[in-house]
Amino acid sequence: MWPPAQQIFGTTSLSLYDWFMSLGYAVLPFIVVGLTRFFLDHMRKMSRERA
Repeated sequence: MWPPAQQIFGTTSLSLYDWFMSLGYAVLPFIVVGLTRFFLDHMRKMSRERA
């Protein structure tokens, strides 16, 4: 983003596609944890209703 730093470190700017991919990978753990918690809570509720 800052041209002198890009020259020093040999980096380039990210494309819009790269930003969306990064965002998707960053959000993925939250989705997985949320689905896991939902599934476990549902299973606990079902086991309590049977008992």
